[in-house]
Amino acid sequence: MIYHHTGSKDTYITNKIVANVRRATGGNVGYASTIDLFKLYGENALKGYQGSCDTGSGPVDTDEESNCAGVWSPNLIEKSRGLIYFDFDSLKTEIESLVDVNNGSLKINLVLKDIQGPQVAPSNFTLQLWSVSTSWEEGIGDDISSFSNIQAANWLSSSLGTLWTAPGGDLVTSWENNDEVAQTFVGSQTFDSGWEDLEIDVTEWAQAYWDPSNATVANNYGFVVKFTTEEADTRSYFVKRFASRHSRNPFLRPRLEVSWEDYHLDDRLDFQTNADNNISVRNFSKSTPATVENLPVVQLSYGAWTSSSISSTVDIAGVTQTGMYQATLGSLDLFGTASDLRAHLETSGSILLQEEWTYEDGSANSVLMHSGSFNAVYPLATNTAIPKDYRFSILDLKSTYTTTELPKIRLFIRQRNLANESVRIPIQLKSEIIHKAYYQIKDTNSQQVLIPFSDKLETPNESTRISTDSDGMYFSFPVSVLPRGRTYTIDIAFYDRNERRIYESNMAFKVK
Repeated sequence: MIYHHTGSKDTYITNKIVANVRRATGGNVGYASTIDLFKLYGENALKGYQGSCDTGSGPVDTDEESNCAGVWSPNLIEKSRGLIYFDFDSLKTEIESLVDVNNGSLKINLVLKDIQGPQVAPSNFTLQLWSVSTSWEEGIGDDISSFSNIQAANWLSSSLGTLWTAPGGDLVTSWENNDEVAQTFVGSQTFDSGWEDLEIDVTEWAQAYWDPSNATVANNYGFVVKFTTEEADTRSYFVKRFASRHSRNPFLRPRLEVSWEDYHLDDRLDFQTNADNNISVRNFSKSTPATVENLPVVQLSYGAWTSSSISSTVDIAGVTQTGMYQATLGSLDLFGTASDLRAHLETSGSILLQEEWTYEDGSANSVLMHSGSFNAVYPLATNTAIPKDYRFSILDLKSTYTTTELPKIRLFIRQRNLANESVRIPIQLKSEIIHKAYYQIKDTNSQQVLIPFSDKLETPNESTRISTDSDGMYFSFPVSVLPRGRTYTIDIAFYDRNERRIYESNMAFKVK
């Protein structure tokens, strides 16, 4: 699953020289639609000051060579730094019923979208993300030309009446992840062309913050985005521009992109005798998931042949699924314990296995939990490499959703050239399943992808992999990821005979 969490506040702070007479150290741009990052070296003069010092005794705009205890440069330096805050407490509350926040598949990326526009982007630079040690105010300033809105946060102050300990923001310079490995900054990214989006992994920092035993990350005051060595070299970098949360385009606003593996595979519809297979059941009591006293035992039978296995509970993304049990069944030994089945399988290609799930109650009685049947297939080689011609239908898709919904979308898949046998009474056709398939959601008009195929990400993962059960294939997605007032479509990518193919749906839904 891929989930988005938007920023609660952002701005950027700067000591830029304005009109060669002052620095914008008191200017606030909290309501600006962009977060501008730059570093200027010797580009402007400042009346009354001849240069800058890297360890001077006073603020940057009052440095003089006479009080410089470090390296004096006749070239004045101007900088900006981005500030951004996400409510990680709310994020944890939103996702912890769906994923264990310490699950190995959980990934949290901080994403800022590039919006250079007509501006020339700098190239070959690195941005670092540091956590902030002091709370700060976003402010309501929006003048990014003369920085005339004197409010906080700014280069000197974190909030009205409160100065940063050091101009430019107070940084946490030492913290530990949950493996007790010492860290300095949270993450970094190198920009080659300068037009790239920022995507920095903040998973370890978030997990350290969520761990009450980790005292090194006790507070969340947000992050600072800043240049690394570029802040002190003799080059200028102007300007790297990201969209802020005040951007009119909701696709561009800063966000945390949270992903985890939430798929589950049930092999009933493609139970192959020469491979391991998983089958599962879900127990309900008056439509509510309910556990049973002891782990169920599943027994498979065909004629006189039987095979029993004890089941286990099912964890999806580290969260135990109430009332859900799974049995992993090894391949059938057709030349040993399952030799009675071989003649039937070789003749017909499949047999109908009976399944029975029972558990022992508190009085040691054997209680029937579920019974049914499914086909076990004896896989044979094919004389063609051409992929199957599948026909997809997307079921349970409503025309409109609200942002609070988590819909379950079901797929029905059949081969186009498969002939149905004539019957005298109505029957329900069974869907086929494809073991490796992924979904994607994109804007119908702009074709912009909001939830991508996770198998084709820069670092592939299984966050959009589609699950299977005894009725076919299904997946869920959080509607809150999708901006309101627009329409979207769903695409399916699947692997068949070692070939990746894409089905593009023409069914659209709207988010209101």
